[in-house]
Amino acid sequence: MLIGLSDFLKSFKERKGAYIFFSTILSKAFSLLLSIFIVQLLPKTEYGSLMYAYTIISFVMPFMGFGIYQSYLKYAPLEMSFTARQNVFLRTLFGGVFASVILMILVWIATPLATINQPNSFWFLVGFSVLLVSSFIFESFKNLFRVIDRNKTYAVLEIMHAVLLLVLGVVLSFFIGGLGFVIAIVIAPLVISFYLLISHFRLLLGINLKMFWPSKQWWYFGIYTSFGGVVSQLIFSVDMMSIGNLMSNPEWLAQYKAMSLLPFSLFLIPNIFIKTDFVTLVKEARNRSFLIHYYRNFLVLMALITIPIVIALVFFNDTIVHLLFGPSYLSQVSLLSFFSLGVVAVFVLRVPLGNILIAIGWTKISTLISLITLIADVILNYYWIPIWGIWGAAYATVFLLWLSGITVFITFLVYLKRLKRAEI
Repeated sequence: MLIGLSDFLKSFKERKGAYIFFSTILSKAFSLLLSIFIVQLLPKTEYGSLMYAYTIISFVMPFMGFGIYQSYLKYAPLEMSFTARQNVFLRTLFGGVFASVILMILVWIATPLATINQPNSFWFLVGFSVLLVSSFIFESFKNLFRVIDRNKTYAVLEIMHAVLLLVLGVVLSFFIGGLGFVIAIVIAPLVISFYLLISHFRLLLGINLKMFWPSKQWWYFGIYTSFGGVVSQLIFSVDMMSIGNLMSNPEWLAQYKAMSLLPFSLFLIPNIFIKTDFVTLVKEARNRSFLIHYYRNFLVLMALITIPIVIALVFFNDTIVHLLFGPSYLSQVSLLSFFSLGVVAVFVLRVPLGNILIAIGWTKISTLISLITLIADVILNYYWIPIWGIWGAAYATVFLLWLSGITVFITFLVYLKRLKRAEI
């Protein structure tokens, strides 16, 4: 088993996985640093209006390009020649930009209604909507480099964007305020994308105009994947919304948010490995022995990572909470330990197998599982929070993380069984 894990890590290194790992960590660190600066630079009222608009656009973002940039990751690795991948990339880029512009206009139309109770957020939301276009172009280029196995270039672009966003965000917010932050977050990906378009101009040569528009299959896959992404985000937000509506004391919201912040942030770790290997999983989607071998090694690696995490969250919860949030949050410190159960479910089941289902093309099933989980979460919160308070929300979240994880595991076994039948 350890030999298999050694090969797994060696393969991860060969695909420049370490670059993606550290670039993702640095990107998140710079993003956190920018958030801290923005809180200090802007008045509370302006910051609140800004974040309200940003929250709205965050739920729309997975649909940029109608999700076709995610279809590129699924189908482009199956194109063997460089010319084919070039045309596929261009179809994705131009078709997705057109779709993103349509989505941006729809956001503009909906902005008056979306900000009716927060009128100061109107122009912030209008500005943020341009991110649907600029971010789509940037994400498309990043995915191109993932498809052609240039993960190091992908990682460099991630860091460049994080640094540029931090610098522009701080400088423009200092001089212009909240509008400066909007400008920074919109133009940062656009600046890098413009550089990539100039430096990779040869990609625009030899376009096959007969294959200029993506197929229906691409659009369907992108939309389903985007919808699944939004639903997954909501699963980790519905508990806060439920607590806010069912409990009158805002301090309970703060307690729950603080205790769940660190465990939920750790979900980044398994996602980094899957992000690195996603293209490989697409290519090996019909290889039963590879999928089994990959998941077994992934389990061993995640076990080695989760054991110390669980030990820290269970036995050093007081110290962690005191250092991160202060003594006023110690009253619900055992919540931190309880969330460690959810960490295990996400690390070993939900993240790896959920992404494998998308890689093999079972996107509809993956989305359906997420949707059913979301509905169940709303129902359980409605009944359990009045009984157990914020612990009711925690019970519902952890229970459903395990239930959905076991469900995707069973679905994965069904897929493997189908492959075995096909081999006979």
